[in-house]
Amino acid sequence: MSHTSSDIYCLPIKHTNPNLSEASAPHPTTQNFSELKEWTEQKLENLADFYPGVKSLFEKFSAKEIKGNGRWDYSDPDGHNYLMPARIGNYSAVKIINSRPANLEIGIDRSQSTLVISSEPTGVPIDTVPAVNIAAAKTALVGMVAVEKWIEVNEIKDIKLGIIGGGHVSRDHLKAMHALFGDKISQSFIYSPRESGKALANKYQDSLGTEFSTKEDILLECNVIISSTASKEPVIDRIENIDNEPKMLLGVGFHDVSTQIMQNAEQIISEEPISYKLSKLPLASVDGDGIVSLSDIVQGKEEMKKGGLSLFMPYGIAMADLAVAIKLLTLE
Repeated sequence: MSHTSSDIYCLPIKHTNPNLSEASAPHPTTQNFSELKEWTEQKLENLADFYPGVKSLFEKFSAKEIKGNGRWDYSDPDGHNYLMPARIGNYSAVKIINSRPANLEIGIDRSQSTLVISSEPTGVPIDTVPAVNIAAAKTALVGMVAVEKWIEVNEIKDIKLGIIGGGHVSRDHLKAMHALFGDKISQSFIYSPRESGKALANKYQDSLGTEFSTKEDILLECNVIISSTASKEPVIDRIENIDNEPKMLLGVGFHDVSTQIMQNAEQIISEEPISYKLSKLPLASVDGDGIVSLSDIVQGKEEMKKGGLSLFMPYGIAMADLAVAIKLLTLE
């Protein structure tokens, strides 16, 4: 049986929090995940509201605790299936991601994800929500933790922002940057080889002053560069860096940043220590302390190096998804 984009989520989902009546449930009690996806997107409009909860993870948890959540990958001929557990206080979650590249050919998101939230210590499930919009938001917000520290260390007064990509994750990085650091952003540029890049630039042209640009100009002119594309080739393959000017690069995807750029980076910051992505790459020119975890920097255990290229590589921990969901469902 095949499903369309409107019924691709076909699980019998209903809010099951025993402390909430159906009338007071924070989201529609529906079996159609498309409706819940729309609801989450509306609730996530103001990303600044969700930033404190995400930032607090890196203030409270050690790198070891963050890494300890784990991640399992079950591959099949159509793609990958990921299971990612998490726990924060009285709540735990399992994030389920079904990644299907062929979905793009039929007009639906490549990754179909769900977050199952339970109460602890009983483990009783209390809610199930679609996680596509939650994941895009948390990816952007985790990156903002690194950007905020970079701004502080380098005493940045003016940001020229470059976004490479045109999807949900690119959109949320753009929104988060302006929501949190908009007073410092003088220009915002967007590039994507797909029409989605121009559409994103046009959508926020009036409200955020975005302009469509070329990749070459973004790599040359911008001091904060965020790449989030489905490309299988390195997108950030060269950086013009005159007089050791501080630049912050965020490579959201595995192939976003070339090995050469990694080797030239002054420092690589990972969402968790030496993630599986980084451990597979030849980083010969990066010394032993060249790769640090974000939590160690936030907690003052490691220093963010000043000047040069700072590269942040996210890992995708489910703890951040759960932090966003707790705020989204008003469970705090």
